[in-house]
Amino acid sequence: MFHQNAAAPGRYRRLFEPLTVGTLRLRNRVMLPPHASAVGTLWGTQADADRHVAYWVARVKAGAAWIDGTTGYIENLVIPGFEPTGVGARRRGVFRLPIYLDRAGQYAEAIHAAGACATTQIVIQGGMPHGPSSTLSGPVINSVPHALDRDEIRWFVAEYRHCAEQARRAGLDGVELHANHDDLLEWFLSPLTNQRTDEYGGSPENRLRFLAEILGEIREGVGRDFTVGIRMNLLEETPGGYDASGGIELAQRLEATGLVDYLHVVMGSPWGNPSYIQPHYYDPAEWSGLAGRLKAAVRLPIVHTGRINSPEVAERVLEEGHADVVGMARAHIADADLLAKAREGREDEIRPCIGCNECISRSYVEGLPFACTVNPRVGMEAEGPLPRVASPRRMLVVGGGPAGLETAALAAERGFEVELWEREAALGGQARVTTHAPRYGDLARWLDWQARRLSRLGVAVHTGRAADPDAVVA
Repeated sequence: MFHQNAAAPGRYRRLFEPLTVGTLRLRNRVMLPPHASAVGTLWGTQADADRHVAYWVARVKAGAAWIDGTTGYIENLVIPGFEPTGVGARRRGVFRLPIYLDRAGQYAEAIHAAGACATTQIVIQGGMPHGPSSTLSGPVINSVPHALDRDEIRWFVAEYRHCAEQARRAGLDGVELHANHDDLLEWFLSPLTNQRTDEYGGSPENRLRFLAEILGEIREGVGRDFTVGIRMNLLEETPGGYDASGGIELAQRLEATGLVDYLHVVMGSPWGNPSYIQPHYYDPAEWSGLAGRLKAAVRLPIVHTGRINSPEVAERVLEEGHADVVGMARAHIADADLLAKAREGREDEIRPCIGCNECISRSYVEGLPFACTVNPRVGMEAEGPLPRVASPRRMLVVGGGPAGLETAALAAERGFEVELWEREAALGGQARVTTHAPRYGDLARWLDWQARRLSRLGVAVHTGRAADPDAVVA
């Protein structure tokens, strides 16, 4: 269990420094940004909810200060002949579910008990069939959106207020409005998708009007002792979208409303280059300097998320003044104990995220259950660790590729006396070959981590040793 009053190590002076954001009293500078829809559902069976909450609690116990993990969807009114489309699109909003207060309350109570703050996003991502105008946001969307009229805009403004009020009733500490990654709010902010000629389009002030009205309604509903933040793109890389200067201007105008407690800035889109979840061929924290430009232009606390994949990278982003808080999602999928290990000087034991995005593509693209390439136990936190065997036996693992390495380590952790044979001169199998390709260095880091893990566990590793039948019998 992480303790707030424990002395922070000098190597991570900024990372473990307390901070107050709005009403959130954070014990350090680490947020887990939303990835709940990949992990599993809070809104299914009670067993689903228990597994979901256990995932977050495991990471809070290791030290995470702020869980912005669960995603709440706005009710998506569907006009005749349309269906919601796009990554993350939902038809029925979770804030309207009869079980919302119970389940969100369970999430909040568990996270608070473990020592962290709990917030939720409010999302209408992939907001088809609605938009500020009928202009498409990307080349792979072929369903022309319905341009909201003023009455429909007023309905959505009221619905955002209701959602924030529900979050507060459930015991959450705040809400984050999702104004990026093809959300309806981003479409209003963007000069590309907002082609309106009324008071909601044209100038930056007018394009911001929808969001400003939502913020005003939310504040009227929840008051000032409840944290409200905005997640937005630093810039829109799609031609016709706002550039970095435009993003800074929008941020300054949001700050000037006096209604926002923090800005959570990211980069990318579902359709662009970069993707909004940058894979391994981008540098860690590649756009943190752009976040730093925005931070220098506003006084609001800045959260930055974008391939911050290790405590060293996180500390650098904070030390260079590019953000006040770092968002770390996939790094915590790979290793729930990342912060505890960093705090204890055990960085070489942190299971590295390799940025392959299997955690994302399985759920959103392939329709498969949530999983992580490097962490086969992720999502099983409610079950606890694998039990130790009562009567350990000797085990021979043949082959030191990814499967053999993980099998040998899991068996040793359960108490088996393990020996591993690999016929090649180095461990890793085909994955080792892959590391010679450009931008696959994280995979090499993972293989090296596995070798260190086997050594700590006392696994007898033999390279250059073939497992023919006679050798196995002998």
